[in-house]
Amino acid sequence: MFTLEALIIILSYLFGGIPTSYLVAKHKKNIDIRNYGSGNIGAANAITQIGKISGFSIGLFDSFIKGTCVILLCKFLGFSITTQILSGLFTIIGHCWSPYIKFTGGRGVATSVGVVIGFNLLPEIIILTLIMGILGGIIFKETSIWAAISIPILIMLNLLFNRPTEIIYLSLSIGLILIIKRLTANWEPIDPKQSIFKLILNRAIWDRDIKNKEKWINRLPK
Repeated sequence: MFTLEALIIILSYLFGGIPTSYLVAKHKKNIDIRNYGSGNIGAANAITQIGKISGFSIGLFDSFIKGTCVILLCKFLGFSITTQILSGLFTIIGHCWSPYIKFTGGRGVATSVGVVIGFNLLPEIIILTLIMGILGGIIFKETSIWAAISIPILIMLNLLFNRPTEIIYLSLSIGLILIIKRLTANWEPIDPKQSIFKLILNRAIWDRDIKNKEKWINRLPK
């Protein structure tokens, strides 16, 4: 039987699937951002291809409007913790595999952060912000690998802060979604000159097909 809970989960997926970066890039520069740089439709690629102001604005939207607001709405409407978690997860899935652009999308990190904020996991957010923002962004200038490191750290922090079992399952599920997205990317064709093992290793560690960051983020359509 179709229920209100099922409806909110489906709507969460459709809302999460709004391809913010894709739409802004089309509007401002008349380009398909999936053909430029990393090919992602997230904030990081938008900063490179569209501009810092647009990129940061997209990041805020993908995080707080998509991720946080969905959870807060579910709480306001009195849905169960299970429905809240499923709505958050399907928002992330929608962002990663948007139904509007042939199931391509962003990497889901910003939306995942927004979901975690929605569940008021502030200590985890502060620590992960220090890891990804200061260590990854400022000191090492390589956020992708620190985003990967943050996945198991989030789960360990949940255990350290004695979070409910449902929240631990949430973190495990977020980690699984982000890992699958890193490995599948946006269904880009595999370079026949590159071994599958090396490709998977590059995607798992660096979140790109090659190790050279500058060459990757500055790609242009062939």
